[in-house]
Order: sequence, then structure tokens, then C-alpha cells
Amino acid sequence: MKVLVTGALGNVGSNVTLELLRQGHQVTCFDLETPANVKKAKQVDHKVEIQWGNLTDRASVERAVKGHDVVMHIAGILPPLSEAKPDLTKKVNVEGTQLLLDVMAHANPVPRLIFTSSISIFGDTLALPPPRKVTDPIHPTDHYSQSKATCEDLIQKSGLKFVICRLSATPPVSMGGGEMDPYMFEMPVNLRVEYVHPGDVARALVNAISCDDAWGKTFLIGGGPRCQLMAKDFLGRLLDAIGIGALPDEAYGPGPYYLDWLDTTESQRMLKFQQVTYDDYVQSMVKGLGAKRYIIKLMRPMIRKKLLKSSKYWQAFQANQKEARK
Repeated sequence: MKVLVTGALGNVGSNVTLELLRQGHQVTCFDLETPANVKKAKQVDHKVEIQWGNLTDRASVERAVKGHDVVMHIAGILPPLSEAKPDLTKKVNVEGTQLLLDVMAHANPVPRLIFTSSISIFGDTLALPPPRKVTDPIHPTDHYSQSKATCEDLIQKSGLKFVICRLSATPPVSMGGGEMDPYMFEMPVNLRVEYVHPGDVARALVNAISCDDAWGKTFLIGGGPRCQLMAKDFLGRLLDAIGIGALPDEAYGPGPYYLDWLDTTESQRMLKFQQVTYDDYVQSMVKGLGAKRYIIKLMRPMIRKKLLKSSKYWQAFQANQKEARK
């Protein structure tokens, strides 16, 4: 199969590209020509076709889609940027997807579509008993989840052959020097989190191509029971492993944050993708840091102080404690 991957050089996209190559597909990578993407492209440009372009530009989308059997549509604006720039989110995620669908519908041959959505479209489910099922009602409430819900609706009405995959928490498997995203403090400690490795996501998406029964369906893509944790453990175990140490509960906000445990029985049966556990992920992060982990341990007090300073919830807690001591 000749497969086009939008957002091919991002976290999920790069794993999908490698999995497509492993399974013997011809791959075209479609992404923005940024310095970071150009650097990443050099690692695979001898194995794939690179097409630089913008999802909102018809000419580049038409050029990219032409002659492909399948389009893996992964590109999009993610949180927290999606919430900071709602107009950009609508333009790229919604209008860009509509443009892609229009171009695909008029292509010859007409490609099939595999789309990455998000379980965030279920909304705040903390008060509901788990797990979430694909048939559960959706309640998108932020700009990102609203854009994904709109895209799902556009795809289902497009007349194209499609597979929709709603992804759970899929963090990258590299941390550079041990940096942590302050956005993690938005997770309430009692939040149910289901981790899924980007390599497992890639297996699900690529395996869908050859699964005849998958077409026309929507799937939940999570790591399974061995990847289901509470946010306190999801974050704490990782921070402990890399040498920073778990942070106080008071550093984390009350939510809402749109994650939950999933029923992946059908998706695993059909797409056969779950291989990596949360423990595997933690060990790979430790291994990836290498000698940097010892530096992190030496600088642990400074790193913890910097991290806690980036939490508005911890700052408010400290201010309240200080006021109470007066």
C-alpha cells in the first residue's frame, strides 16, 4: 500500500512511519517544514518520500494526497496550545481536516482514511464508573476535544471509507535532559489514567489497514489493564524512577482533565496492538536518560524547586500556608 501520513514527524506520526516501513508499505511523510522536522526527516528520508506542506493549503494537500491508497491523518494542534490559540485550533484541526476530506473525495483513486481522535471527547468522566466504552455519549468541552468531535462528524458524513481511533494518554518516550511539562499539574491526583505507548498506537493504526472488519468503525486505543493507573501513581512512579521524586499532592489541580480507563476489548481483538506496559515505559525513560539520570539526582533539590515553582496550585498552597502562619 502507498500511505500518506500527515503530521508524520511528530510523536505518534514518527512511530507510525516506522511501523508502516516495517510492514512493507510505501510511505509519504507530510508535515510542516520547520528546523526540528527537517532534522527528524534526515533520519528517514532515504526510506520515505518527504512532502513539505501545510494542512490548510489546498495546493500542497492535493499534491500530497495524489496517488495514495490510504491517508493516516495524525496532524493537528494539541493541548495546551489548542486552548491558548482556539482560532488556530479550528483552522488546522477542523478546517484542515475538511480540506483534506474534500481533496480525498475528488482524488483518483479515492484513498481510505485512518484518523486519530482523542478520548478527551468524552469530557469529564471522573464521577462515572470506569471503563469508558466506545458507545458512551461524548461531551467535548474544550477547544481540542470540540475540534476532534467535529472532525469525527465530518468524517462519518464524508462518504469515505474510514477508521477512527480515539487515543488515550500517549506521552513521548524521550525527556531530553529530564524536563517535565508543567501542564502535568492540571491532572487531579485521583484521575484515572490509561497510558498507551506511541509504538502501540502505531501498531493499531497500521494493522487497521489490513483488517477488513475495522473499516467504518471507531476504536478506543489504550494500553490495557497493565497501563491503567491513578494520576498520582502515573506521575509519581515516573518521577521516582528518573530521580526527581514524587511531588506533593498540593502541586496538582482539581481538574477537570479528560482521561479515563478504557474498554479496549474489541480494539485489541481486531487490531492486536498492546505490547508495552506502563512499567516498560518507565524503564525506557530511565534507559533513555542514561548518565543524565545521575546529574538529575545530584540536582534533585533544584529541579524539584523549579518544577514546583511552575505549579500555580503549589504556589497558591504555599501562599495560603504562609498566610495561616501569620
